[in-house]
Amino acid sequence: MPLSEPKYHEILLRLADAGVEAIVVGMAAAVIQGTPTMTWDLDVVHHRTRDNVERLLGLLNDIDAVARGDGRLLEASVTIELDGRRLRVIRLDELLQIKKRAGRPKDLAGIPYIEATIAEIGAPEVAASRRLPRRVPPIK
Repeated sequence: MPLSEPKYHEILLRLADAGVEAIVVGMAAAVIQGTPTMTWDLDVVHHRTRDNVERLLGLLNDIDAVARGDGRLLEASVTIELDGRRLRVIRLDELLQIKKRAGRPKDLAGIPYIEATIAEIGAPEVAASRRLPRRVPPIK
């Protein structure tokens, strides 16, 4: 998929439609929850059952994407609704801690935006209960 044409909204809907059990992480999770920032990638962590991996790999093959990563984030995630589909995203407070630990310039640059969003919308459980916009803004 060319960088000039990100299709994150479509990919998230396809993940949900395919029944892939996954958690959206990274800055895409922050954008979905209202953080005013941009990202060029969409990171998800998936549940590692045989059926789920097969569903995920089938979708990744269809969209010419790759699988990588680690999956210990279920307890640090919340469920949101996107166009009538349920998706899991990492909680903003957890994402903030991950960004701080990573310490890379690109991670540090996002911290003020995540902190401001947390301050604006409140505790993670409040953020999770917020109704998201009908269409998630493009993640650039």
